[in-house]
Amino acid sequence: MRMEELKTSLASSVSPVYLIEGEDAYLREVAVKTLKDKFLTSPELNLNLFEGSYVKSSPDEMVDALMQYPFMSEKRVVIVRDYNPSATDLKNKALVNYFANPVETSLLIIVNNTANEPLKKINCVTVVDCGKANLATVVRYIQGTLKRNSLIITTKNAELLAEYCKLEMTKISGEVEKLIAYCCGEAEVTAEAIEELVIKENDYQVYELTEQVARKNASKAYAIVQDMLSKSNDHQRIFSALYYHFRKLFYCSVSNKGLSVLSKELGVKSEYALKKLMEQSKRFTPKKLKQTIDMFVKYDADFKSGKITIVSALNLAMGKIME
Repeated sequence: MRMEELKTSLASSVSPVYLIEGEDAYLREVAVKTLKDKFLTSPELNLNLFEGSYVKSSPDEMVDALMQYPFMSEKRVVIVRDYNPSATDLKNKALVNYFANPVETSLLIIVNNTANEPLKKINCVTVVDCGKANLATVVRYIQGTLKRNSLIITTKNAELLAEYCKLEMTKISGEVEKLIAYCCGEAEVTAEAIEELVIKENDYQVYELTEQVARKNASKAYAIVQDMLSKSNDHQRIFSALYYHFRKLFYCSVSNKGLSVLSKELGVKSEYALKKLMEQSKRFTPKKLKQTIDMFVKYDADFKSGKITIVSALNLAMGKIME
C-alpha cells in the first residue's frame, strides 16, 4: 500500500510486521509516527530500537524483544532501521519461528531506504511504499497544511512549490513551514512569496534554464545561470548537470520506447519528471540536441586542459545553444 493509505487501513486490519520502504525519508518517518501514535503508549517501557546490521548478526535479540508482553500499552513496538537480510539470513530458526507465528501484542516495524525482496515474500509482512509522492498528493498536502494554518494557496501555486522542490516531501515540508511563518497575517500564499522564499532544487533550475534556452530568452537564461553559480561553489557540477540533462533530452527525442523502459534506462524514477523530460525534448530537434551534447563535451575538454574556466564554459554553452 502507499503511505497515504496506511492510516485508513489500520481501521480495518493490523499487520504484525510493517516493511516501510522508499526513497522519501519524510514519508518513511510519517509512516513510523502513524504506527507509533496508533499503538504505542509509554515508549520508555514498550519501544525497542535496533540497527539492521546488528539484527543480521544477532536476530535472536530482536525476537526476544518481540516476545515480551507490553506494559500498559496496546502493543510492544520494535523498530529496525536499514535491515536488508538475504533469503539465507531469514532461514535463521528464531526468525522462521517468529514470522510463522508472530505475537499478537507486538508490532515489528522495519524501515528501509531501498527495497528488500526476501522480506516482501514473508506472508505476515505488509509493505508500505514511501517512494516519491505524485503531484496530486503533494498538492493536497500543501493545501491541507496551509489551510490548518489559516492560509490558502491556489492549485497552480501549490504545483509551482512542488516543482521547485522536485516532489521531495522532506524539502516541501520545510518550505511550507517557512511560508507559514513568512505569510503570517496574510490570507494567501502567493507566487511572489514562493519565488522570494523557496530555494529551487538544482534539478528544477536546470529544467527551468532549458526552457528559457529553448525559447531563446537569453536574459532569463543567463539570470538563472548566475543564480545557480551564486548558490554553489561547485560550478563543474552545474556544468555536468546541464550536460546530463541534455543527454536525457536527446535520448527521449530519438527513442520510441515506453515510459517504463525509459524510466529504467535513464534512471528517472518519477513518472512526472519523465513526462516533463519528454515534453521538453520536443522543444528541440534531435540534431540540435546532438550538437549540444557534442558542444558540452568540447567545452569540458577545453576546461580540463586549462584553455577556459568552467564559468566561461557555461556561458559559451548557453550562447551556442541559443544561436
